[in-house]
Amino acid sequence: MKERTDSKISKDYIHMKFAIFTLCIIFFISCKNTHTEDNNYDMKTLTFKESAGVLEDTIFFKSAIMLPLETDSSALIGYISRIYMADDTLFILDQNFQSVFVYDTKGKYINSIQNVGAGPKEYIDLGDICVDNINKELLVLCTRPSKVQFYSYHGELLREKQLGDKYYSHIGMDGEYIYLHDDTGINKNKEIDIYNRQLNYIESALERGESFKNNDASTISHFCQGSTMTQGSSVLIARDFDNTIFEAKNGEIYPKYLLDFKEHTLPKKLLDGKMKSFDFLDYCRENKYIISVKEFVESPKFLLFTTNLGVFVCDKQKQEMTRYSFLLNTESGMGGSDFQIIGNTNKLVTVESVGRIKQMLEDVLKYNPDAGKCNIDFRKKINAMDDEANPILFIYDF
Repeated sequence: MKERTDSKISKDYIHMKFAIFTLCIIFFISCKNTHTEDNNYDMKTLTFKESAGVLEDTIFFKSAIMLPLETDSSALIGYISRIYMADDTLFILDQNFQSVFVYDTKGKYINSIQNVGAGPKEYIDLGDICVDNINKELLVLCTRPSKVQFYSYHGELLREKQLGDKYYSHIGMDGEYIYLHDDTGINKNKEIDIYNRQLNYIESALERGESFKNNDASTISHFCQGSTMTQGSSVLIARDFDNTIFEAKNGEIYPKYLLDFKEHTLPKKLLDGKMKSFDFLDYCRENKYIISVKEFVESPKFLLFTTNLGVFVCDKQKQEMTRYSFLLNTESGMGGSDFQIIGNTNKLVTVESVGRIKQMLEDVLKYNPDAGKCNIDFRKKINAMDDEANPILFIYDF
């Protein structure tokens, strides 16, 4: 009898060990198969605190400079879509002229990339640019045909690689991985495709987010100027109608910040398609709802981004957000909320044409004649410039 009992205990013990081993295997496999954006991650919630009027450039910025870009017969800039900086070199994407212009940080023209055509090593449309700091290369995303071209920092084409029938609107890189973002829904799968530095596909990430469901002819797909992907100290990504900012890091996508806009939070029921797109925009403007978060730059203490309601500055330690109506340049007395991040830096930039600046200065004088006594040196600099010169960059170091 004792022998049979010992035998039963031994069998039960073996079965228990096998069950524990099986559970460990299942747990390990499930952890390996968990999608990147669903992993447990230390996401920080930033909560709206107050609106504070105008953000003066002397408050949060280390420095502010005005940089006129040299005008050259080979460098006539139409519209600046993206700017990157690396090794004291500026790379300026102009989607109007399907070109990338290379300048030094003093504004002197160096070279341009203008390979428009249907042949090998040419393109029809450009989508975005970024830099690879390790290989010291400029990556140019072409949308037609879909491919990435690799250039030296001086603008020499090194190689290119086709992307097949995929469409991407933005490109970013963290040193080891390339992230290609489709914020249009054309690919009809996940939003981000992750590649290695040789542009070999690894995996897709980030499920499709919310969309405005009205499909009439007047529907617009983007509701705010700016880029939903920025490459600074890290690669940050956002989406329309989503209050989450994601980070691309080490080949994965993580939620990094959750933005609680309080009374400015968009009710999701407004996306059901019962409004026409411009009625939707008007309604959100009247009710002060946030519909888009773009152009992110961060320092160890602060995060700054732009929205359809102005500029937000976030204190990451206090986890609070303050809203400003626009950014004021104290030298010129002008301001606005349409700025871009200078990729690969902690700098942001506003872009103005010489003609528009002159017109704004004249308009100010009409309403306030005493304004002519202020900013005299700035007025002299602007009035000495040609109205048709290339745009002026106002650069702020965050």
